[in-house]
Amino acid sequence: MKHLLSIPEPHNNRSVLLYAGRNIAEYCKNGVTWVSSPIRCISEATESPFDVIIVRITKRSSDEIEQAVELCTMLKKNRHSCNIPVGVYLSSADRQLIEHLKEVGVDYVKIQNAGPKSARMVEHHPPSDRLDEGIPIDQVLLRLCPHVHYSPINKGKDLITCKAYSDWLVLGPQRLRTLCETPRHRTCPYYQSPRK
Repeated sequence: MKHLLSIPEPHNNRSVLLYAGRNIAEYCKNGVTWVSSPIRCISEATESPFDVIIVRITKRSSDEIEQAVELCTMLKKNRHSCNIPVGVYLSSADRQLIEHLKEVGVDYVKIQNAGPKSARMVEHHPPSDRLDEGIPIDQVLLRLCPHVHYSPINKGKDLITCKAYSDWLVLGPQRLRTLCETPRHRTCPYYQSPRK
């Protein structure tokens, strides 16, 4: 399985460009360049050679998501940065968002706060410490049940329901981690016989 490049050590030449809206420069190791604006990210990506670009989405706000998707689109369309792998660090496993990121050319996804067999990855460190755990986006989509439905209810919060159960079944964190965001979702009776 191909992963995102590890965070570089001072003795090698790997370099990472990390876009995150808030200042996390103190957590960045050697070889990681942190930027806080999309314009600065595009500027850095086109002026310096990076081995990987990471875009971090920390909130579920539509503005932040739109801005991050637009940034990924521009990075993949720009002739100077289109060949650099782009990974996105997400706070939730929203399948629709991940499918949209795939459409614009994102190569990898990392989802924080989840179990080892989940589409999410365990995260106890700042995002710059474990970028090597990003998973190719197609593999993430294979793990996620297509019936999971995210509905924003307020800033940073979603109501997560099962479309296979006519959105009547609310999905909690335990079910998401152990079933809906794992390959085991195919064994779910709602997945196998969705209600019409």
